[in-house]
Amino acid sequence: LAQNASATAYHSSWAGHVSRYEAIGQITLSSLGFAAIVVFFMLMLFLPAHLAATATLNVIFATATIFAVMAIGGMTANIVTYMGLVSALGFCLDFTTSVCYNSRYGVPRGLTWNRRMRLSLEKC
Repeated sequence: LAQNASATAYHSSWAGHVSRYEAIGQITLSSLGFAAIVVFFMLMLFLPAHLAATATLNVIFATATIFAVMAIGGMTANIVTYMGLVSALGFCLDFTTSVCYNSRYGVPRGLTWNRRMRLSLEKC
């Protein structure tokens, strides 16, 4: 009976779901751009420019890696992936800024950059 039947599944809320997914993708990209700018300027208050730029680049590269994994895995931009992305960036930023701050202020002066970074990583 249903072999030659042609049917399209549709619900009245379908358009709302599609527009919500499109909005989340745009919100994700714009908030990540704003986050990179704010991170850099906030870190400039506490760190020298080269360390602030290093921490900001680390966050940008972590974001690009997460988007690459999402693309390879076929994940879409939805509220769950958005929350995971924000959490991952928060952890990345916290660790990066701790390492940069400790490499500048948490180790004795006069050490080489490699030694200061090693002590900073061990401390964090």
